[in-house]
Amino acid sequence: MQRFIALWRLVLLITVSFLWLIMGTMLQWITGHSVKSSRWVVQTWATCVLKILHIKINLYGNLPDLQAMVMANHRSYLDIFVLLAYFPESIVGKKELRKWPIIGQATKLARMVLVERTNVKSLFETMGKIEMALNSGSSVILFPEGTTFKGPHTLKFKTGGFAVASQKGIQVIPCAISYFDAEDAWVGNDYFIPHFINQMGKPLTEVNLWFGEPNYYPDARQLKLVTQDAINQMLVDWNKRKARAN
Repeated sequence: MQRFIALWRLVLLITVSFLWLIMGTMLQWITGHSVKSSRWVVQTWATCVLKILHIKINLYGNLPDLQAMVMANHRSYLDIFVLLAYFPESIVGKKELRKWPIIGQATKLARMVLVERTNVKSLFETMGKIEMALNSGSSVILFPEGTTFKGPHTLKFKTGGFAVASQKGIQVIPCAISYFDAEDAWVGNDYFIPHFINQMGKPLTEVNLWFGEPNYYPDARQLKLVTQDAINQMLVDWNKRKARAN
């Protein structure tokens, strides 16, 4: 029964996302590709995805009210929707997303910055695109681990995004994401469809989302270490509460 529910949700997800892509493209054309309409389209889509998949978000901390770079740990393909439902800003993702049906076209509407992680030239180009987004007044969301990781802590953070923040004088917001079911993490060589079928047929998928206190240091490495420590501390606190509850 659970697999049937997951399949039904997948069909519904594809259908709604396709319709959203058409309507979002039309709205962007009508509004002259305004950032405001892009944010609305992206936030509405992400919220619909969470409802279709029966994902409940427990939100902690305060959403950024000023321009910022949000640095989050990365657990699953769901992280993008979890974040965009609350903070519909430019998000940095892997270049492979461009090849995904529907998602590939959606990356343009969502103003995503796509990076080829194994290509040094692409990494430098990505830093330039992040700077352009910041110069336009947008905030940016990054996953500084560079890939998904099951946890319980984070992988070593990459410095690139923090270098941009320190140079531009942009505050960094640490953001921690933790799923109640550790198997919701999509890591390594997991295939999308089998993982989706196994995990998305549950009555409820529960996610904790923390936004920490903003910080800024002119030294990129110090900024990186402080941010990673803050995220790891939030994850440790959650794991302790979960252990006590069990």
